[in-house]
Order: sequence, then C-alpha cells, then structure tokens
Amino acid sequence: MKIALIKCAGSLNVGNEFINAGGGFVLRQTFPNATFYEFEAYDSCIPQGYKYPSRALLPHDVDFIEGECDTMVVMSGSIFSKFTSALLSDLSKIKTRKVLIGAGAYQYDDYDRKLCSKIAKKYDVIFTRDDVTFSYFNGANNAHAGIDLGFFASDTLAMSSGKGLYAVTNIDLIGDNLKENLRNQKELSKKYKTCYVAENTTSVYRDIEDFIFCGHWDTLFRLFYDAQFVVTNRIHTSVACMMGKTPFRYEGHDEGGITGRNTLFNKFGVTLVKGKVYDLGEIEKASVYIVEQKEAFMDLVRGALV
Repeated sequence: MKIALIKCAGSLNVGNEFINAGGGFVLRQTFPNATFYEFEAYDSCIPQGYKYPSRALLPHDVDFIEGECDTMVVMSGSIFSKFTSALLSDLSKIKTRKVLIGAGAYQYDDYDRKLCSKIAKKYDVIFTRDDVTFSYFNGANNAHAGIDLGFFASDTLAMSSGKGLYAVTNIDLIGDNLKENLRNQKELSKKYKTCYVAENTTSVYRDIEDFIFCGHWDTLFRLFYDAQFVVTNRIHTSVACMMGKTPFRYEGHDEGGITGRNTLFNKFGVTLVKGKVYDLGEIEKASVYIVEQKEAFMDLVRGALV
C-alpha cells in the first residue's frame, strides 16, 4: 500500500503539528508495511482575507498522488469550516481513495453542519475527533467517531520520566495577552523555581524575562509535558498537559463540553471550564479512558481502512 499523508498547515498554529505527528503515528502503526509520502496542504489556499488563494497542493504533487498512491489521508483538525471549505473541495477532486482523519468542526454552527453533510459524499472514509462533529453526519456509513490526533503526539517522542523545576504560562497571543501572561508569571514564580512564558506561534519576544521560543513542535510539546504546572488558553496545550500528567489551569473560551473544540475531551470524562485547575488526580483518572480510547481508535482505523 502506498499512502499520501496530507499534513494540515503548521503555519502559526503549532497545535496543527501535534495533529500531524499524532496522525502520522496512527497510520504508520496501522499499516507498518505501507510506503508513505508526506505533503503539506498550503495554508495560502485558505481564503482568510486573501483575494487569490492558492491551490491546496501543487499540480505535480497531485499527479504523483494520483499515479502512485492508492490512498490519500488528510490529517485534519478544525477542518469543517467556511475558512477551509475550499481546501476540502480542492482535495476531494484528487482521484484516489480519500480519507479524513481527526476531523472536527470549527465554529459548530449551521455552516459547519451543512458542510459535513456535503463533504460526506466526497470522501470515502471520515474519522471525526469528537462526537458532536460525528453527529453532523447523520449516520452516514462512511463516517466514524474518533478522537483528536494530538493525543498520539507523545507516542512519537522519547519523553523524560521526571518533571523540570518550572511552570509555564501559555496565553496566546502574547501581544494581545501580555499583561495576563505577566500576571501569571508573577503568581507562579512564588511557588515554582522558574515560570517560562511560551507561545504557540513563530513570534519572538526578546524583552520578556524567561520567554521560551520553540522553533519545533516537539520542543513545545515537551515544554508542557515536563512542566510542574501550566496556565493556558490553548486546547492542544491542554492535550499536552493531559498526556504528560501535568496539572494545569485552563483560561480559554472553548469550554463547557457541549459544542466547540472542548468536546474532544468528553470521551475522557473531562469538561474544560475557564479558570478551573485540573490536578493530578483528575488527570490520572482521565488517563485510563485516554488509553482505552486510543486503543479503540487504532482498531477502528485498522478495520475501516484495510
């Protein structure tokens, strides 16, 4: 089997790289004898203010996929959205078996719901990352309920067995939330030896004491994984903390476990609530379900794609 892995754009969202790493792990574990070719879907094809968006892939890469690969797997994230509908349409025209994995809605509104129904007819197999997005497919036989690919990212890394003597404040974007980060840093520095300020983008802040610039996703993942405590408003930072059994306080707006990206935690008995601290006891309790759900998802992918 020859499989084209279409990575979601890393760009300014390192959480996408957690998804890419986790998705690559799932597919390589599922099909250990397959040959894989990796391509990145161009972020410039997403028309967020662009007048002339590019194609999702270069024409010669499309020709290669159609000529050499029997399966194309698109590693997704919040892909059911008005911002990414053109990308989904573009990739759906490639003439091979087409799979979406780890796919979720973005705004969880009527547009996203209708887009799911439309896309169900254009892709051969779809694995969602949360049950709310799965419900938008109204029982389509090619749609399957899964989990977010970010939960597999740590499986690709050699992780340390202990914790570093530091905390992290990760409130994106720093330029907009500098005061909140500095307040968190002052608060956490009273309890922890060092409190680093980190951001999930490519921005560098040379005038912030203990600012950490991570040029690669795995460095950022380890920063959260190995911390003693994290304060964040990021969904995928919360994922990294869950996998590292790192206590954290969530300060984001995707909360409540009903609609939105927070629903990807529902299967593990966790509901994100703004201002809540998730201690080691709660995280360890959820970890049991995470292990079970990861194993079930691997079996699901294996059964649906063989």
